[in-house]
Amino acid sequence: MEKTVWKKAYAYIIGMNKYQHLRTLSYCEKDAEAFAKTISTIIPEIKTELLYGTSFTIEKFKNVLKEIENIGEQEESSVLFFYYSGHGFSYEGKDYLTSYDTNNNIEIMKVTSVSTIDLIEAANKSGVNTVVMIFDACRNFIRRDVTNDSFGNLTAEISRRKGIISFFSCSPGEYSQELGNEISHGIYTYSLIQVIQNCKHCTPLSINDSVIKKVSELVSEYNLSDQKPYTTVGPIEKVNLDIITGNEISYTNEKKPICILIVGSSHAGKSGIGRFLATEYNLGHYEMSALAHNRYENFKKEDATYENMSDFLEYQLCAKNENKDILARDLLAKYDGRNNIVISGPRFVEEVETLISNSNWNIIPLYIHSDPKIRLDRFLTFKKSITLSAESKEITYKDFIRQDMRELDWGLAKIATLTNFEMIINDGEIHEFYDKVKAHTQSVITKLYLSK
Repeated sequence: MEKTVWKKAYAYIIGMNKYQHLRTLSYCEKDAEAFAKTISTIIPEIKTELLYGTSFTIEKFKNVLKEIENIGEQEESSVLFFYYSGHGFSYEGKDYLTSYDTNNNIEIMKVTSVSTIDLIEAANKSGVNTVVMIFDACRNFIRRDVTNDSFGNLTAEISRRKGIISFFSCSPGEYSQELGNEISHGIYTYSLIQVIQNCKHCTPLSINDSVIKKVSELVSEYNLSDQKPYTTVGPIEKVNLDIITGNEISYTNEKKPICILIVGSSHAGKSGIGRFLATEYNLGHYEMSALAHNRYENFKKEDATYENMSDFLEYQLCAKNENKDILARDLLAKYDGRNNIVISGPRFVEEVETLISNSNWNIIPLYIHSDPKIRLDRFLTFKKSITLSAESKEITYKDFIRQDMRELDWGLAKIATLTNFEMIINDGEIHEFYDKVKAHTQSVITKLYLSK
């Protein structure tokens, strides 16, 4: 492995076996110690803080967030690793990481844990240029009304939006499993450490691909339950960044890259299916909404005219012909032209036309639609989770339909009628929806003579 070029490096590493009120775990502390040893060996100058045991209370966890927030890093060539091994859970759409004294009463549970949103906000305020988060959570069943069914969904979306590379030990609905005498580790961290120690280039997607294979081998060998890790990359230009050395990896793709382009109604399931396809085919996943939020946040620093992003899109992009495809041009400017990718969430027909006109890739266009009432429920859950003050106003079904009409007028209606788009209705069980999308996608890839 090449010598690291990071000028400043930080690591906060947490492993929790014992809890005052929650079920005991077996190997989280050992996993954290092994990861700390690995990262300190390959990045010798890294500043590492290893945290575990009964002293790691909620107050200590909150102090860690303050410490991260106050790093005040000004060096551009800097990296921050945050590793967590222990109980993680999702409640009311928001993801949480637990501490020693996390209470098992649900209303107290969420205030004696740390939300991943607060963690991401602290990391963004740190000034560190590259942030890498590793969540080996969902270790086992916590209590009947708090499950891991959706742990990671919101964190993955916010990570992409905020420009953070995040690794997840398992897909939503799965458990991150531990294995006893054979390896005496969690199977994800055990696999991750092996990959980091032996890979030639530790880019997010190369790590993800190798870890998925190793975890799958352990699951098969020891007859464990399904467990499929996944990774989100933000910002998009860091997809080829070696997170260990800090080097940008350059390579040549022998085949014309694939671009799965996902368009559709608001909260129809575009992000979820994008993540699923990215995991299935080891693709970079780029959200147009992340680019939109970046432009909106930068605009707000100079001009506070618009209370929400929809108004910003309406009056700064849609109303100006020269700006209608600006987000697509932002993406193409950042895209390296080599990786197979998933792009989800264009709103304007001009964005789609600009992306489709890019001759560098084979495009698989999908249009996802879902019943408005179902989409409204998803929107309300998401809005409640992120609790953004500027977008926390009550919204009715009528308001939601008006917003639908607004986006249809921007061009979604025209996109839905384009003959090269396959429309897939998301109106049943989620696994049926995923199966339909994967079957269509695989058939197109096969026709393009590109292997999975």
